[in-house]
Amino acid sequence: MFNNFDIEKTMFEGQFHERYQFSLNYKGNHYKGIYHDGDIAWFHPHPLNDLEEEFLNNIEEKVQERMQEPFALFNDFDIEKTIFEDQFHKRYQFSLNYEGNHYKGIYHNGNITWFHPHPLNDLEEEPLNNIKEEVRKRMEN
Repeated sequence: MFNNFDIEKTMFEGQFHERYQFSLNYKGNHYKGIYHDGDIAWFHPHPLNDLEEEFLNNIEEKVQERMQEPFALFNDFDIEKTIFEDQFHKRYQFSLNYEGNHYKGIYHNGNITWFHPHPLNDLEEEPLNNIKEEVRKRMEN
């Protein structure tokens, strides 16, 4: 949809008001803005001066997606298959990469059962709990 999306800098890093300044190029027009907690504040010139509201909404949706990618706890999350589909005990097999390690598991009703190698073999309790919480969020969405 747009080219040259870049997170230019982190403002107020490590503070309560931390924000991210970004820029993008859409159809030859260069726009900048600040992203914070899902909200976008555009610099001048505001894209609404050049674009219809429908196009601006599409761009903002893509910015939201792009801003989530670099801050995700892990990447390459994939729901590989559904087990017992259309049955009472329906479960989902998933995989993910965290810090270069590949993990697989089964998700069912908020519970996670890990395959071998179990991430507890490689990780401390706190990072593992953060990964479990992120898996739950992604599975519920």
